[in-house]
Amino acid sequence: MGIPIAIGVIVVAFVLTGVYVRRANAVYDTLNEEVRKAVMEAEAQRKEHSGESL
Repeated sequence: MGIPIAIGVIVVAFVLTGVYVRRANAVYDTLNEEVRKAVMEAEAQRKEHSGESL
């Protein structure tokens, strides 16, 4: 009985990992890119106002 349960745990772990990777690629990467662009724009504006060169 223990071996089928162990195999089930391993299968569930692989499935959950796959679900997380799909979600990370679809949602989190998009959000990360939006944040990165906002930070770069804010940094450019800060340098522009302070007179620093890019």
